[in-house]
Amino acid sequence: MSITILPVRLQLLSLPKEALPGIMHAVVKNLHFRGRNDTFFSYTENHLEVSIIADTDTVAHDFARYSSTTPGLVICPDPFRALQIDGVGDGGGENAVDSSAQRINEISRPLAKAGVSILYLSTYQTDYVFVKERRMELVVRTLKESDFDFLDVEMMGDGCDSSSPPATPSPPASTNPTTPTNTTALPPPPSSERTPLEPLLVTRKIVPCDSVTASPVRASHTHAQSSEAKTGDTGADDNDVDLLRNGKFLARKLVPQYTVRLVGLNREFIDLWITTIIKIIFYEHLIRAKHTRQHLPRPTSTASLHRAPSVPTPTTSGRFFNYTATEDGISLVADESVLFEFPAHVLNESTPTRPLKCIQVDLTDYGLDRYGIVYSMADPLAGNHINLLYLSTYVTANILVDAEDLKRAIMILDDVVQREEIEIASRRSSMESDSNNSDAVTTDNNDNTDTISTHTQQPTPIQ
Repeated sequence: MSITILPVRLQLLSLPKEALPGIMHAVVKNLHFRGRNDTFFSYTENHLEVSIIADTDTVAHDFARYSSTTPGLVICPDPFRALQIDGVGDGGGENAVDSSAQRINEISRPLAKAGVSILYLSTYQTDYVFVKERRMELVVRTLKESDFDFLDVEMMGDGCDSSSPPATPSPPASTNPTTPTNTTALPPPPSSERTPLEPLLVTRKIVPCDSVTASPVRASHTHAQSSEAKTGDTGADDNDVDLLRNGKFLARKLVPQYTVRLVGLNREFIDLWITTIIKIIFYEHLIRAKHTRQHLPRPTSTASLHRAPSVPTPTTSGRFFNYTATEDGISLVADESVLFEFPAHVLNESTPTRPLKCIQVDLTDYGLDRYGIVYSMADPLAGNHINLLYLSTYVTANILVDAEDLKRAIMILDDVVQREEIEIASRRSSMESDSNNSDAVTTDNNDNTDTISTHTQQPTPIQ
């Protein structure tokens, strides 16, 4: 498997969906008026957030200016680099999905062992891995040692000077950010203004920002992360996967009620579908109302699909939607009623695509420096022969599995949680037992010392 390091430097931002109108100008500009096809722009929306990945210039000039007028807009200041996984099927589509679980597992495993936090993005054309730029030297070395081939390694550039996991920062002092009250009157940004990326006003509590990277970390996880960082320095053995201790967040899952599909969009017909994309993002209610009013049938290509059986995992009416535009093409993940809005000839579907269900995992408390997250989800699913697509956002992991595999996938992930809870309880009991034994030995030694001292000491004669 070969990897290409894209020449762009990327940043990640997040905001609540209700604040989306505040950055409408910037989003529409990057959807339709980009001017170049060799840049990177990804928009993901789910129940918890809207998350965007874009090049650093785009973030600085188009999005950062709205930080003080858009409640909840959070921008990670750390630049990321994108690793494109080459040879993913033939033009994407079904071939890519069929081998996706194995591919995600193979690349996330060595990086988890090395203590590198990653974001992952599955698209119709190929897959991408995002890592913080300062970790690139370690990333390249680790993957080369795992028999991955790199193309254009010189595209790494500067800023890749850290070869070991970052030290766990101390939690910052608590702050009480003020939420702006004016969220509607947004003057159009001057075209000549070039705003540098500065510290942003955080108006939505995701988690505290650490003092080193300004990436979210949970203060109560400080000790656990410190021990994990030590493991990452030397690498974990195959039997030490449990040291990642990520099962806890797998208990915080939601399953959107909609069935989604992965398709490609034909860039040649952008004038035909761009208005539809804007309507999907900013005027979702119009599509829902139309679908309800007309009782639209399922698309022909999915007429034979059936819904997955009900499962105890909580469901949500919130949708899942992803639009990713790269030099290789445009990828779309959307529910069937949304895809029905597009003319058939603008959708790239090598074969009728299968229905997918999204398992959304809330990572709000874990932040962007927690490593092993992708691997801890992909490994048990791949090991049980369940294919998956994986789309990371700022605060969630979104796992797309075949609709017919949904119930089994949730059972597998729940089993990870149960086994970890049992093991943690066992370790805690063992530690307490060892501690009690140690205290008992210390007490016995002290008693013996006092006895010996009583019998050996002689009174000093008076001179």
